[in-house]
Amino acid sequence: MTAKLAKTQRQHRIALVLAAHPVTSQPQLVDLMKAEGVEVTQATLSRDLVEMGAVKVRVPGGDTVYAVPELSRERVAPEDQLRRVLAEW
Repeated sequence: MTAKLAKTQRQHRIALVLAAHPVTSQPQLVDLMKAEGVEVTQATLSRDLVEMGAVKVRVPGGDTVYAVPELSRERVAPEDQLRRVLAEW
């Protein structure tokens, strides 16, 4: 059984999946999300990755995998992002 999540919840789950698995492609990420019980299209996933600031990085062995840069603990979230997140909750 798969479920649709709100954008912030889905993006949080994407970040967890990327941290746990070496993901080399968006179709692979769609499959991993489905295995986690989250329904998402490749187009939605692509927009989420851009919004999250995900980048492809080279890992030992030469493959490139998706990674989400960590925010420093001192960084303050932009007001518009906080407004959007709170509105979705």
